[in-house]
Amino acid sequence: MKTIVVVVLAFNTALRLFAIDSEHEAYGKDTLNWYLLAPVAAAGTGVFVYSQLKQSTVYWGDRTGFYWNFNDDWRYAHGGDKFGHAYFANVLTILTRESLINSGMNQRKAAWWGFAVSMIHQTAIEVQDGFSTGKDGAFVPYLGFSWGDFTANTLGAAFPLAQEYSPFLRNFRYKFSINPSAKFRTGNFYSSVTHDYESKYHWLSINVHDLLPASAQKYWTPFLNLALGHSVKDIVTAPGQYAYLNNGSPYHELWLSLDYNFEALPGTSAWWVSLKRFLNVYKLPAPCVRLLPDVVWYGFRW
Repeated sequence: MKTIVVVVLAFNTALRLFAIDSEHEAYGKDTLNWYLLAPVAAAGTGVFVYSQLKQSTVYWGDRTGFYWNFNDDWRYAHGGDKFGHAYFANVLTILTRESLINSGMNQRKAAWWGFAVSMIHQTAIEVQDGFSTGKDGAFVPYLGFSWGDFTANTLGAAFPLAQEYSPFLRNFRYKFSINPSAKFRTGNFYSSVTHDYESKYHWLSINVHDLLPASAQKYWTPFLNLALGHSVKDIVTAPGQYAYLNNGSPYHELWLSLDYNFEALPGTSAWWVSLKRFLNVYKLPAPCVRLLPDVVWYGFRW
């Protein structure tokens, strides 16, 4: 995830001087700049190859016949991983789309390409999971082809594409934040915060201003959204058990928070619009309240 963000943002920043004109029609004729498209394509290919090699090193060492995972996969992380699959696929569609737009492709075609690239990447991983049981004799229960993961991947990748055709859906953004859990801070449960689903929060940010009637919009700033959030807790009770066993008493959390809408910032040049969209995939600290399993009010919190 971090690799994809860094690579694409680097290209967009370094090449912004060559960006297409701000008057470029979103759904009109392509004005492809091959000097931009070539490095974007090369970066995308490089990220795909790196991802496959990384997964192979960590998970796919022990090969087997193709199989489906209908059991352990649904217990893994109390379902929290499915939100992560949808988020990653969503971001990959957006990153690809914005890179192609800044290479001169019209927005709607770029959205279709973004969806295709995201699905190819995510499906390739799922297929490889279907041929592996783990690495070096360590059986990993959440491997195997997962319909749950595939469905989440599809929904996440398709969301930005659906927004191209639905003005209503453009009022929503899928976001992510990290707030290190108590278990992670002990240093005993997880080697990385990215492995700890108790530290991860997924949000649906709602553009309240644009959803209000025109007569009421003056009472709500376009720079501030509301966000519904989800996380999971108590999915492990001791170091080394990891999330797929649900050894504790796992439960879901539901959150409500204020959120910032970076896309409301002024400016319409192509590279700036893309940067605002990139910023809008991560949720920054804001006042929030936990609604479930019980009500707890917080000040500024990730």
